[in-house]
Formats: sequence, C-alpha cells, structure tokens
Amino acid sequence: MPSETSDFAAVFERYRNYLAEALAALPPEALNWRPPVKAEDEAPASNTPAAIATHVAGAQRYWIGEVIGGVPAQRDRDAEFRVAAAEAGPIIDHLSATGKRVQAVLAGLGPGDLEPMVDYRGEIITRRHLILRMLAHTAEHLGELMLIRQLWEARAQP
Repeated sequence: MPSETSDFAAVFERYRNYLAEALAALPPEALNWRPPVKAEDEAPASNTPAAIATHVAGAQRYWIGEVIGGVPAQRDRDAEFRVAAAEAGPIIDHLSATGKRVQAVLAGLGPGDLEPMVDYRGEIITRRHLILRMLAHTAEHLGELMLIRQLWEARAQP
C-alpha cells in the first residue's frame, strides 16, 4: 500500500476507534438521546449517537467501499438517521466491519488509483479528494457525537 493510502487508512482507523470509545462510554439510554433543540421547522436539530455512528459507517461503506472499491453497499441513507439501538455493541461491530472494508479498499489501491474522477453529488472530483472528504465527514460527525455525549453527561448535573 502506498504511504498516502496507508496514512488515510490510519486516520480512518483512529476516528473509528474514537467513535467506538465514545459509544461504549454511553449508557444504553443515551444511544438514542438527542439534545432538546429544534430547528425552525420544529424537527430535531441534532442526531442521536446511534444515528451518527450508523451514518458514518453508511457513508464510508458507500463512498469508499462502493464508489471507490466497487463493493455494493446497499445503503439506505434515510434509515441511518432513524436507527434505534438497545446497546452500543452492534453499532460498534458495524463500525468495525465497515473499517475492515475501508482498509481493504485502501490497501488495494495502487499509486495511480487516486487520480481517477468520481461523481460526488454532482461534483466531479478525484478519488483522493473523495477520501479526504470522507475523512472530514467522519471528523465532523465524531465532533458532533462528542458534543452530544458531553450534553448527555451535563444534563444530569445541577
């Protein structure tokens, strides 16, 4: 594996570990909790920890696994945000399985495999750019999950 894709793989793994640790630290009732904040249309303005982790896995499986790696993801993006979890274990297992798929795709890329263009929601970008977008997407949602975890923990304090 070229060092660039090794670096990408290492960062994906680090972020996945952080997500798993954050989920594992939450009690089961917190997995489906969202801060009591509403958007202008009265819809919830945030996601649950379970939904965030499921969405991150879904995005990685689709964009890295399917678009770059050619492995069908059979993704239902809307369902990722409706997921309800009784415990963190199955979500952590899903993140782990996604991690293995992402690692396998990245390990299979050769030096010239980062330059081909892909369609990212109507924008034509290189595979390298797509991988960077997925790293940024994962980091964004990791931050969201950490903030929700902090709000969960703070809600019980005086």
